[in-house]
Amino acid sequence: MKSTTLKLLILLLLSGCAGQPMKNADQGPDPLRGMVRERFDQPISDPLILAWLNRSDLQLNGRDRKLEYAILHELVNMEAKNQGRAVDRLWENNQAFKKLVSGEINRDGYEYPLAETYYLLSSVQTSSWEKDTAEKLYQQHLKEIQPNILAGYALHFYTKALLLNGKIEAAIPFLTRLSQFKPTDYFLDDLAYALSCSLSAKNTSHSLKIIEIILETGMATHPDKTDQILCAALPHLNQAGIFEQVEQALSPFVDQQTDANEYRFIPLMQKYLGDFITAKRRSNSVEVHIQVILTSKKDSFMDQNLVGTADPTNGDLHFKGYRVLKDRYFQLVKMESSKMPMPDGYWLTVTPVELSAYDGKLDIAIRKDGNLVFNTLVKTLDDGVAVIGGPQINDGMLLLRIQTDFHKEDQ
Repeated sequence: MKSTTLKLLILLLLSGCAGQPMKNADQGPDPLRGMVRERFDQPISDPLILAWLNRSDLQLNGRDRKLEYAILHELVNMEAKNQGRAVDRLWENNQAFKKLVSGEINRDGYEYPLAETYYLLSSVQTSSWEKDTAEKLYQQHLKEIQPNILAGYALHFYTKALLLNGKIEAAIPFLTRLSQFKPTDYFLDDLAYALSCSLSAKNTSHSLKIIEIILETGMATHPDKTDQILCAALPHLNQAGIFEQVEQALSPFVDQQTDANEYRFIPLMQKYLGDFITAKRRSNSVEVHIQVILTSKKDSFMDQNLVGTADPTNGDLHFKGYRVLKDRYFQLVKMESSKMPMPDGYWLTVTPVELSAYDGKLDIAIRKDGNLVFNTLVKTLDDGVAVIGGPQINDGMLLLRIQTDFHKEDQ
């Protein structure tokens, strides 16, 4: 009898719970703290996140999580509703948000909703109140937050807010951590966004740092996308007047490449560098343009950078193929030397030993493992071209095509 009564009681309890969410049900990991499949320049669009935010059975433990949920709901709806009213709607309809922003409650433990509120205030700014309040939140609390405190969407929005507010130096550690929460192709787009913000803020040193991160992040797994980002960035970097520093930052990577045309940004960079040197050239100097060309007697090919020029050897050596492997510009005064890498571990050094307004002599030296393997003097004219043969490789050799432009101080 007791057993039957107990079974009936269990059935009644279970039937009473039918259709009702269980308060302690396991809802899985919080997707807001995991991978972020979003880009800085686009609104929230991940279908999984949109579906999660629209669930009616969510049981969120903790006031900070409930507030974060409300803020993200507003961020999702900002595109559909009046964006300028986003903060007003939260202020009027959510007492927890109002108290958090106004400082009526202790903000410790609210880092996630604070980070997203900072972004919300930074992105709207329909009045000075939003701008002033965002800065106050940053100075009073967020400024001391370390990158490892944030994850997921809060990290995404906080990093973007720092960039929007021109706090590039503060953003970079958070940007670095964000790479752990983004697919690489998404993160590369965010780095391009960050570079644009840094250039707008005229922050040279951190723009160069972002370029280094782009190279480190993308070249191994997404070379084409990385190449595309750098090609798009180079005109803006040139316009910013920092191209000499950019060339220095990119040189370690460029020096490792054996084909100047493998990436589109390399010849484009050399073109901008040549224009930069011409515009900034010093008195009593020579602009030297050196192309290292791989030749072949078997394979017929003509590098696009040589199309329209005469046969570098005038047909004397009967080569069929020509490919530019290295392409560099130098601006040098008398007895000043510069180096550039060549294939197979060779290094070339060029030094003007004689200069006039119309001609000069260049000392060309090639070394390998510190040992001198080739040395010659090349006499060249203003706007003239000289071609000399270098080390033999396979069925051809390396040619050096040297073009010079002399600049004499005005009398």
